[in-house]
Amino acid sequence: MNWPNGESRCPPKRWHPLERRWHTLNEALKSFLGDKGRDVLELSAKEIEKLEQEIRAGAPTEHVLDSFGLVVVGGVRAAA
Repeated sequence: MNWPNGESRCPPKRWHPLERRWHTLNEALKSFLGDKGRDVLELSAKEIEKLEQEIRAGAPTEHVLDSFGLVVVGGVRAAA
């Protein structure tokens, strides 16, 4: 493909709007999902209270992990 300036690749100035849009979308996604990726499990205060009650009541480990979408595979916790 040839651009209007005759170059065979996209001129850098044409990337700027795309880069700005990408940055905007990336920031929006971070605000929705968080910026720590899958390394962090976010819990509300209500979820922590529920977890505490279940543990104090003697809930089995599998039940507690299942309630937060976690599984144990070969001794390692992973998201379900």
